[in-house]
Amino acid sequence: MLGTRETTDTLIGSGATSGGRTNLLRRPSRAALTAAVAVALVAHASRAGAQQLLATRLEEDNAQLAYWLPAPQRPDDEFTNGTRVSLSFSGARLWSLLLGPHAPRCGTTIPETTIAAPSARCLTSDFTLAQEMYTPADWHVHSDPVPGQRPYAGQLTLTGTANAATPRENSALTLQLGVAGPPSLASDVQEAWHRLIGYYPPLGWNHQIGTAPAFRLGATESRLLVGATIHGVPVVSLIPRASVSAGNILTGATAALEARVGYGAGAPWTGGTAGRSPKFQIYGIAAARADWVWTELVLDRASTDPAYTVSKIPWVGQYEFGGGMRLFFLEAEYRAVTRTREYQSGPAIEPYAVMSVGIRRGW
Repeated sequence: MLGTRETTDTLIGSGATSGGRTNLLRRPSRAALTAAVAVALVAHASRAGAQQLLATRLEEDNAQLAYWLPAPQRPDDEFTNGTRVSLSFSGARLWSLLLGPHAPRCGTTIPETTIAAPSARCLTSDFTLAQEMYTPADWHVHSDPVPGQRPYAGQLTLTGTANAATPRENSALTLQLGVAGPPSLASDVQEAWHRLIGYYPPLGWNHQIGTAPAFRLGATESRLLVGATIHGVPVVSLIPRASVSAGNILTGATAALEARVGYGAGAPWTGGTAGRSPKFQIYGIAAARADWVWTELVLDRASTDPAYTVSKIPWVGQYEFGGGMRLFFLEAEYRAVTRTREYQSGPAIEPYAVMSVGIRRGW
């Protein structure tokens, strides 16, 4: 899906903080309420969306994981941290309404009818609970907002995605709901983490963007443009993607192209297998994308007391390099991400890394 912090593919940790003197222990009611709502939403989504759990995934996005840079050059500002927990289930009720009740669920193997008829689709549902943190450049120096620097901001969201897939394409519809501002608990988590590791306390979370509901509708179309196999196992894949989003979290569009090379380097929506399940997979990734951004919640809203805003740049580029592997049901992936300037007074580039681990049933 389109999202300025998502990789071209579609958790706990932080290199981030909370600037006030309060913490999780001193705000039990807000933390408990947020956690209870999140758990209830995930439980309801898993019951409603599908029957069979296909995969789980834990992802951490943080510049401190950018191991290709010397440690002093790894930034701890701008996009400070992203943490995501995802569950994937067979079936998708939304697509069943559109394609009919007999549309097959994607299970442990791609149905033979799907392989024989590339236009036949099977369905999955993904649910992702995510927290994101954003901090200005001088988060450990100034306690008040600084003109030209982005505001402190946090988001806590639950995303549901309905996928309709064939071995050569995937169509996805997404609904993302959540909250921005203090109820996201971004300040609490970052402050607690920095205190735990003895790092500089963030000074300005008292001026973070105000509480606001967060929502987004999105659609993504992905195609396997080029695919080569050896004895039925994919070794080369070239995958273009196009996405659109509407909502206060993000309104815009994305065009992306991803290349995968290696043993089991198939389309990610098939588990990289194209009808077979090799016990071992290893592959490299290179990707590029262009984002057009009309609105973005964490940049559009102002800091508080005093209120400062930044001027967005509508076109943002991104490129990635990395790799992944799978051994039986365990999988892991690492991506080195670099984004271009997102607002007029922001840094020229923003590097960070995306590291994920997961458990996936055989396809």
